[in-house]
Amino acid sequence: MKLILLREQAEWNKKAQETKLQKSNLIGIALLVICTLLLLLTVLLRISKVRTLRLQHAVFESKIATISLAKYKSEDRYAQVQQTIKSYRKFIEERNAAIDHLKEEVSKLESATTSIHVAQREKLQDLLSEHLMSEDNWSRFKRVFFAEYREFYDHVIQHLVGITESQLRIVLLQKIGVSNHEMANLLGVGQESIRKAKHRLRKKYGLAYDDCFQIHTNLAAEQYSTQ
Repeated sequence: MKLILLREQAEWNKKAQETKLQKSNLIGIALLVICTLLLLLTVLLRISKVRTLRLQHAVFESKIATISLAKYKSEDRYAQVQQTIKSYRKFIEERNAAIDHLKEEVSKLESATTSIHVAQREKLQDLLSEHLMSEDNWSRFKRVFFAEYREFYDHVIQHLVGITESQLRIVLLQKIGVSNHEMANLLGVGQESIRKAKHRLRKKYGLAYDDCFQIHTNLAAEQYSTQ
């Protein structure tokens, strides 16, 4: 009986070991399957991320191309028409709309820290700077302004003695009805800077500053309002 019991116990131990071995094998297979699935999922996520980044980059480049094309078209359209204050005012409106759009796009990437987004923000800022009033645009605008508002221009130079070139820009743009917001966009400064500049002009020249805008050189002047 003792031998039988020992034999049965040995059989049970053998079966128990086999069961443990089978269980271990199953666990090993399960872990291998899980690891394989996780690796596959990681690869798929990586591929998806790369595709998403490529798509976002393509969309971004398309947006940049659209804005640049609109800029060149606007400049070409202005160069083709008769250069008048009215046509330049239209040009300013188009340029301001583009600047507002670019600022909105830059603000979306303001808190971005990834190298891709930082590079995109810098590219947008470079494009934004190209939309500001350049020295060539300013010289061209002055020539057109002088042709249509010579009396006003001469009055400003004579009565606002010592006016700087930057202050003259504000006075001339104000004369044709350009708002503080539009001026700030064109000159690449904040609206508060424009308000302070006008305040300094009033403080420096007194009534002579406001009196300038009461002069009308021709009927066309009545189309534009002053601030």
